[in-house]
Amino acid sequence: MLSNFRMSYLESVALALIFLWPFLVLMYAVIWTRNDWDRGDK
Repeated sequence: MLSNFRMSYLESVALALIFLWPFLVLMYAVIWTRNDWDRGDK
């Protein structure tokens, strides 16, 4: 039962990563470009 719960937990984490990675990449790109613009202004 514990191994089954662990497997379902890992599967839910993997699904969350699969669904969230485009959002994380987009956020990282926005932060990176914003930092680039800040460096360009100074």
